Amino acid sequence: MQRKVIPGEPVEIQAESFNCMLDAAAAHKAALSGNSVKKIPEAKTETILVRNDSGGDVLTYGILGIDGVVFDVDDNADEFYNNPCLKGVTPVEADHATKFVICQEPIADGKIGRCRIVGMSIALVDIQTSGDETCGAKTSTANLESGSGSCQIIYAPSGTGVKDCLVRFGGNSIGGVQRAKITTAPSATDDTISATLVDEVTPTPNLVGSAFDVYLRASKASVTLANHAPTLSNNGYIHVQRIGANYYLIPELLELDDCV
Repeated sequence: MQRKVIPGEPVEIQAESFNCMLDAAAAHKAALSGNSVKKIPEAKTETILVRNDSGGDVLTYGILGIDGVVFDVDDNADEFYNNPCLKGVTPVEADHATKFVICQEPIADGKIGRCRIVGMSIALVDIQTSGDETCGAKTSTANLESGSGSCQIIYAPSGTGVKDCLVRFGGNSIGGVQRAKITTAPSATDDTISATLVDEVTPTPNLVGSAFDVYLRASKASVTLANHAPTLSNNGYIHVQRIGANYYLIPELLELDDCV
């Protein structure tokens, strides 16, 4: 065990201690020269600084669309690596469906404040229909709107209108393949299927959750059952995948024997 020495006492340094001193000196020198590894601190991966460029003040739990960074690596490398700051604008649904933040404090126009960029947050949501499970950024900094979008509504008070809700957003918006049961008889002219997820119990799976619309292809363009999946029928089983807030049919996995 190494101990401190007093002035005048002969010093005997073990190889292990000497090497540790050299390593510490090298690390200190690298930090001073700016050659140390740069990374965003882990605590900042959910909450980030955002400058309000919307043209108006935004209240706590308001919404800002992401419009780039205030300083890029060429403008100010230290700020970019160690204290990144985003530009926040009034959201546009077509541009900011998945690129928005939820303000965690009031942010005056032109000022910088803390925002949540991913994870769980309180949010003001304009509930269109009681029981809506998703919401998204539309064209307002005041709130999200339910009915569609990439945010999952974890909790919402009863009723409609603007509510204080708990939402989960950001991260991977593409879900895995899941099995579902058709719960409403489709017609040949339908472009969606009403279905409900099921568990893995066989031979008779149990329904899980509420019914939802399944789109017949990811483009959501006009396409009908008659020319895309004519074998589907009520109570048949299908495989679906969630992309964002919507579910899409995987025709390659159609269980034709069950759907006839």
